[in-house]
Amino acid sequence: TEKNAERYYFNTENDLNNQKPIIITTNKGKEEAYSVIIYTDNAKSLIDKGILVQSESKNVVTALIRKEDLKIINNLSTIKSIEFPIMDHPTKN
Repeated sequence: TEKNAERYYFNTENDLNNQKPIIITTNKGKEEAYSVIIYTDNAKSLIDKGILVQSESKNVVTALIRKEDLKIINNLSTIKSIEFPIMDHPTKN
């Protein structure tokens, strides 16, 4: 893992364990998934491997991944980095 300014890059299952999963329903039933931002110039490589890509632009995709997807993603040469989204919450200041 590496912290860089406001971004939190990761690439291990232990990093996922520190995050709260989202429960999704798939054809396999209820599963835990994690919301991530993936920097890549080839979203199709993720889709072809069964990664649940939610949105894509030129160099970035958002996706929901399961722990087992991380091994697949880390083996793709088209992936530059993965990070968790940063959620801004309003404060009462």
